Amino acid sequence: MFNERLLESSEFYTKRYQNFTTLIIFPTLILLVLLILLACLTHKETVIKSTGEIAPIKILRTIQSTSNNPIVKNELLTKKEITAGDILIQYQNTESDTNLQLQKSSLKNLQEHVQALIIYKDSIKQNQNLFTDDDNLVVPLHTKVIFLNVAVCLQTINNKSMTKIASNSKK
Repeated sequence: MFNERLLESSEFYTKRYQNFTTLIIFPTLILLVLLILLACLTHKETVIKSTGEIAPIKILRTIQSTSNNPIVKNELLTKKEITAGDILIQYQNTESDTNLQLQKSSLKNLQEHVQALIIYKDSIKQNQNLFTDDDNLVVPLHTKVIFLNVAVCLQTINNKSMTKIASNSKK
């Protein structure tokens, strides 16, 4: 009959669970059931390959732009072939013209300032004011202040030396 001592060894469990049915058929059956479930539950895509043309339903008459400048040239409405580098839309560029004028006036002011600094340098070398009265830059004002300060200093030195000479001659 049945020997109960076999239950205590691993030999019984090896004979019972390490056979053809448990090693091959059950995993294969489980895999087959999973594949059938996945085939039923997943979405199948249909791909159609054909040739055709993509065209708009209607042609847009207004072109929206991030720029507020008016359009000078619009080549989008003419149905001709384009290549890389063709200009399709050209805007009137008033902002850059204004910026160019501002930059030119700034350059002119800087050149006048350089000329004033050159005159200032010559004025200091010659120790006299070479600026004309129609100069409206800051440099002529500084020059006038410097020469006035020099004149005041020279006047005070002359006054002190004259008072010393006068006091020495009285003694």
